[in-house]
Amino acid sequence: MFDQAFITTLAKQVAALVAASMPTPRVEPWPKWMNTETAARYVGLNKDQFRYAFVEKKLVPIVRRDRLLLIDRDDIDTALTKLKR
Repeated sequence: MFDQAFITTLAKQVAALVAASMPTPRVEPWPKWMNTETAARYVGLNKDQFRYAFVEKKLVPIVRRDRLLLIDRDDIDTALTKLKR
């Protein structure tokens, strides 16, 4: 009934219009230094799981500022790479 080239052209034009009307999502990069809550979200764990699996097992070095623990994102990435099987 319809020419395949016409359908393809129409589909591309509709897709371009839909894409142009959608808002661009604002993605914030992960910070270089993270507290345990942010670091836990970064690796997909809750705060307690992260503290046990990464901090207490000393998989990542930490910087302690009073009661605040700070972890370097690069150290987390390195630890995750070492945990790959």
